[in-house]
Amino acid sequence: MAKIELADDGLTVQLGFWESLGSLARFKKIEYSKITKITAAEKLDLNILGLRIGGAAIPYVLIYGNYWKNKKWTFAAWKRPQQVLLIEVKDKKFSQYVLGVEDANSWKQQLQLRMK
Repeated sequence: MAKIELADDGLTVQLGFWESLGSLARFKKIEYSKITKITAAEKLDLNILGLRIGGAAIPYVLIYGNYWKNKKWTFAAWKRPQQVLLIEVKDKKFSQYVLGVEDANSWKQQLQLRMK
């Protein structure tokens, strides 16, 4: 599971060894000022991802890596049965981050409080 750490200026997503291998990334930093929208969902909608360019995927089981759709990049680190935390950002290479978490609504609330 992706480990999310909250700091004063943003959040850091750290991935374990196998997740890093699957997603081709070790960690991601997202500044609160760049976040435009946060969505919490029970299940992953594969339609938001697009074409996988690097990473590993077994649909509805695990999704790791970089995805390209409508001229936008999405970074994904999710596996079943995790809930989905979708973070949309501006002015970064990735315009969306799809993260697997235990309680997506709780993370959404924590991030919204930090963004104020």
